[in-house]
Amino acid sequence: MLNHRITELLQQDVFFSDKNIDDDELLETKIYRYFRINDLIETLTTKKLKLKKPHLWNDPFENLFLKSAMKDIHGNEIDLGVTKEQIFAQCWTLKEESGLMWSSYVHDKKGAKATSTIGSLLKIIPEHNIAFIKAVSYWSEKEIFEYFANPLTFNVNETPLFKTLFIKRKEFEEEQEVRLVFHDMFRNCDPKSNIHIANFNRNEYKSDFAFLPIEPDLLFSEIILNPHLNEEKVEHYKNKIGKWFNGNISKSKLYRVPNVTLIIDNTLVEPNVNKPLHG
Repeated sequence: MLNHRITELLQQDVFFSDKNIDDDELLETKIYRYFRINDLIETLTTKKLKLKKPHLWNDPFENLFLKSAMKDIHGNEIDLGVTKEQIFAQCWTLKEESGLMWSSYVHDKKGAKATSTIGSLLKIIPEHNIAFIKAVSYWSEKEIFEYFANPLTFNVNETPLFKTLFIKRKEFEEEQEVRLVFHDMFRNCDPKSNIHIANFNRNEYKSDFAFLPIEPDLLFSEIILNPHLNEEKVEHYKNKIGKWFNGNISKSKLYRVPNVTLIIDNTLVEPNVNKPLHG
């Protein structure tokens, strides 16, 4: 069972890197990411973790800050410019396994769940970049509307704006979500000015995705395949994924049939046929 202290800590604080964190329990806390099988294979083969722009999230209440029209206190419209095009995120969970998560995030029943830790995820954040990890806080719709109804006092060009990316409705509280958020400050700038950037990819700078380099064997400790897969598919994907990942690969036991032997007492009490009937 997840430590309550760790849950509260992740909801209250934002963590930018594993440096200067002496809380081993926090760093070793396991987190899980559900992948569609093709996305997982892409992650393993390219050695890149793919983050997407929050506007691609399905829930209309998520990323409400960046989706909404904005005005200052004098009624003048505010344009965030390219800032909203520079923010990318990826969702993880603190919950070890859930039928809801399998059905919600792996629609084709061919997906997998990768296990990592807070510390391992923090290690992949590039130095000198704005990226961080925080647990989602779950609010009622009333609380969300009240929060956004009041003037927001922070500068939209500073990191506090990211607080709004960690708010979700209470109806999704079972997910126990943790998010990795990355601000790619060079995205959507004039590419000519960015040619000096190491590994700059001209084709990626306007896409809906950002990519963080990883070593799969260092980021993931195990990969669990969808519980609905038959044994033939399990072996197929274990062999395929095993080409790029050396850790444990197995099928989820969520829907396994329990190996239980039931003891039945089938001794019947013989009716007394000689007993006279009354009435």
